[in-house]
Amino acid sequence: MDNIVINILTIIICSFSSIFVPFTMYSNKVRETRLGFNPHRIKKEITGPILIKLYASFGIFGVLLQLIPLIFGNINTRNYTTKYYFLITILSLFVVVCILIILLKIGKTIARRKFTPILLKKLEQVIKNFVYRGKLENREMQILDLEELFDIKKDNLTLYQRIEILKVFLKKNDFKQ
Repeated sequence: MDNIVINILTIIICSFSSIFVPFTMYSNKVRETRLGFNPHRIKKEITGPILIKLYASFGIFGVLLQLIPLIFGNINTRNYTTKYYFLITILSLFVVVCILIILLKIGKTIARRKFTPILLKKLEQVIKNFVYRGKLENREMQILDLEELFDIKKDNLTLYQRIEILKVFLKKNDFKQ
């Protein structure tokens, strides 16, 4: 590997891992929900640091990719054609974006495991009132908030079906009625 390829990889890895952070955080929903407080803030406070650590680790890898050969290796300056370097740039760009998407999924999964029990505990009474009790037609907006909060898909389903899916989610997360 020559110096130019290492430079290309380092630039792409470091820049994309820092640029990717603000675009992958949970949205900054500051509005109060019908749930009594803003659970999205808790979700963001847990998810943010996890994603930042993952992306920073990947950025450090990019820096090490630059430093290790400079310190320990004998690197030739230019061994290939401009076309080759262009292809390496495009390929590495694609690979880095794929890695960052995978890190995003891993980070959100880790965060979801942390914030779900916290939010379920804080929302215990609300969930009991809106999921398990009350008239069906009076619960739609609260159910919608819960679905959005826990990223539950609700594609073209009736309110009754959506409540059943929410109950399965709650049971899977050991929520006690």
